[in-house]
Amino acid sequence: MFFKRKKVKKDELDKAFDLGLITKEEVLRLRIDRAKEDFKNFLKKTKKIKRK
Repeated sequence: MFFKRKKVKKDELDKAFDLGLITKEEVLRLRIDRAKEDFKNFLKKTKKIKRK
């Protein structure tokens, strides 16, 4: 059985890595930072909803 791989959209970090502008470690660090920011924003939104 063959599984089709989902095509993943390349974001800015992947493009920069492919061009050799940043290293893999930097890509991962920036991804983690972005995820933390998204999570903080999510928590802020949920707190606002609960207060209403």
